[in-house]
Amino acid sequence: MIWSIGATMMQGQVLGAYFGSHTMLAGGTRLIRPMVITVCILMSLSQIARHLDFTLG
Repeated sequence: MIWSIGATMMQGQVLGAYFGSHTMLAGGTRLIRPMVITVCILMSLSQIARHLDFTLG
């Protein structure tokens, strides 16, 4: 286990949870739903490109 990478990932999780929960309380589903759909589409496109052996960036 590489503790520095684990600590960095933990900080990202904490910050993501903090900002995500506050964004949800402030903007509601009107803001969160399009963000989740966008991320899902981008992840799907990334996996398709990886499967087809393309390189992104």
